[in-house]
Parts: sequence; C-alpha cells; structure tokens
Amino acid sequence: ATVFADLDVGTVILDRYKMPGGDERTYTEALAAAIFAGQEPLYADERITVYKVGDSGEPQPYLALGPVNWGPLTTPENAPAFRTLLDGGAEVAIHHAPERGQVRLRYGYDAPASVRIHLAGDDASLATGTAQAGEVVVDLTAALERAREAGLATEPLRLDVRADRPVQVERISLDADAP
Repeated sequence: ATVFADLDVGTVILDRYKMPGGDERTYTEALAAAIFAGQEPLYADERITVYKVGDSGEPQPYLALGPVNWGPLTTPENAPAFRTLLDGGAEVAIHHAPERGQVRLRYGYDAPASVRIHLAGDDASLATGTAQAGEVVVDLTAALERAREAGLATEPLRLDVRADRPVQVERISLDADAP
C-alpha cells in the first residue's frame, strides 16, 4: 500500500482484454491476488476487475532501482537471477528509509571486482565490497547521518552503486531490524 500511496494510485484495474497472455498475465493476476488478498473487488466481470487501494497507514520502507546502468534481469536455469551492473553509477533508492538498518547487495563476478556504494551526489564512500566477500553492506544510520551532513535529500535516500568491473547483482535487500 505504501508504493501505491507514493505513486498516488487509488484504484487498480485489471483488464483481461488488454492484458498480455501467458506468463505475464499469470504473474500479474497472482501479484494482484497477493496484494489484495482478503479484499473484495469494487467491481468484477469477465473482462475487468477493479480494486480500491486501501489506506497505507504507516509508510513501509522499500527499495527501487534507478533508471540507468542496470542490465536486464537474467534468469539462468541453475543459478540465481541477476542484473549486470553496467559502466557508470546505478542508483538504488530507499523510500521511507528507517533510521536503523542495513542495505545488503550480494553479487557474483567472472573476474575479481570491487563494488563501492556512495550517496548520490557525494564522494564519501559508505561501503566497499571486495571480490572475496561478494557482498557489500550499507549501515542506514551512517548513511542518513552523512546525507544530512552533506545537505542531501533523505526521502528517498539515493545510493550510487559502482564497480570497477562488471558484476552480477543477485540480491539487494533492506533489513530494517539490523543494528
């Protein structure tokens, strides 16, 4: 509900005549069923289903990938799905960032690589991961403090992710309960 509220979406309409078929339709309908679980639609017939978006209550933190330098989602059969971090910085935005917690970025690589995370608009490094680790962790308390010191926006808190060689980002997670 927080994402819908942030995007000012009050109603969701599933139109089965205009919706692509196959896997995309199956995924979209399953996602809508999970989001609106236990909620009756405002309207439903053989073509459309209309849901009212409920009150978001207390905003929940979430991550969003920026628009550039993230490769397409690749889903190998016997390995984790990944997006390749391309040349230049790629953004991860943390909406409603908690005052405490961590953002973890797990990556794989074909050649040893170093991954650095900065605040967008700041040169001070928040975290660096080495090839041996395959993971880089950002402390949100320190990141928010640095953003405030540098006069940068904290909503959303924007991270700039860079690597010295292409890396395959397998997972980015937000743990609001981490110390």
